[in-house]
Amino acid sequence: MTDAEAIHAAKELAITKRRLEIIRHVTSELNKFIGIEQKLNNILALLDEQFGIKHSMILMPDENNKTLSVFASRGYPESNATIQFGQGIGGLVAERRISLSLTSISWRKQYMAAVQGMLDSDFVDLPGLKDAESQIAIPLLSNEELIAVLMAESTAFSVFNEDDEKFLLTLTSPIAVSIQNSKLYDSMEEKIRVRTEELEKLNQTKDKLFSIISHDLHSPVSSFQSITKLLKHYTITGETKKIEGLTGKIELSVNRLNFLLDNLLSWSLSQGGKINCLYETILLQPFFDEIISLYRGSFAEKNISLSFTIGSTETVYADRSTLAVIFRNLLSNAVKFTARDGLVMVMAIRQNEHVQISVKDNGVGMDDERLATLFMLTEKKSALGTEKEKGTGLGLVLVQEFVQLNRGKISVESEIGKGTSVLIVLPVSI
Repeated sequence: MTDAEAIHAAKELAITKRRLEIIRHVTSELNKFIGIEQKLNNILALLDEQFGIKHSMILMPDENNKTLSVFASRGYPESNATIQFGQGIGGLVAERRISLSLTSISWRKQYMAAVQGMLDSDFVDLPGLKDAESQIAIPLLSNEELIAVLMAESTAFSVFNEDDEKFLLTLTSPIAVSIQNSKLYDSMEEKIRVRTEELEKLNQTKDKLFSIISHDLHSPVSSFQSITKLLKHYTITGETKKIEGLTGKIELSVNRLNFLLDNLLSWSLSQGGKINCLYETILLQPFFDEIISLYRGSFAEKNISLSFTIGSTETVYADRSTLAVIFRNLLSNAVKFTARDGLVMVMAIRQNEHVQISVKDNGVGMDDERLATLFMLTEKKSALGTEKEKGTGLGLVLVQEFVQLNRGKISVESEIGKGTSVLIVLPVSI
């Protein structure tokens, strides 16, 4: 072997060893199961380390393959720039799916400006170096699908030497597959996150329901037991007047227990998706007459005045059963959190194709912290009423869900010591 042949063989061996080392590094990096952001940045760092590319970026297409957005870059300020398919070297590569490289860029700009009389402002402002002399853009394809576009720039005449460019092209397919895998990894992570949140919510719901059953349901049952013992005692002792005095307490306990069970049933049906809404045109005045009749005893017990302002022709298009649950809960809360001799106002106002129904009281009100969690099913959310009336914290959660089922909107305003106003907007027709 001549000296020249030996030198050539040594060079070829060095090139081979370098390429094998690059392949080892690339393979190791691409096989990592990491998120897309980290994967893209690692790829650019690897290109810098192995090929000395100081300015590079990876652009990814939108769902419709119309635009490219910068998802990772190295050697540039952070950018959220987008370019159209067919625009600039990156857009051309995305559209044609072939590699392109440019050299002597400043000379080309000067030539175009001289021939076509273009100013600097006429050139499209694309992401990248403003004084780049060379650019290369490579499509990253997986099974003919465009996954991303790799772009690199340099102020030198060429970004790569010819051999390195050819070698890099052999790596584009595994790079594309690796990016695709990282996208799937992120998607899987997001699904796991969403599923975890759902399970946490279900677990929270389960804990809350157990709390209701073990504590709040236990309370009225215990009350019945106490009343039963008193009835038995007064019957034996012949104290009939005291027996008559217990009837009001029995009625109140029955109403509260029935209300609680009704909410529990409604909640369990809503969570199982078993509520079938039958929408119909409902006259509001007779509807509210029926609802309010259920609470006349509670209003009278605390001497709370009721102002009822609903026109005889006002209607909504809604499901009667879920609508009844909504306003039974709102009136129950209004009585619960309004002190003796207070005031509750129910009003309906027509607004074009909707009716705005408000239930307002001058009770204890709520602070901003409580307002923020009003429609969340959380432990220890229920508050005692003005006369220690108990609740479950389930009512307003049901109200919000059922308002949404009836294609309505709900909002609440409240101030400590000044009362609460609940506003519900419902459609008057389909």
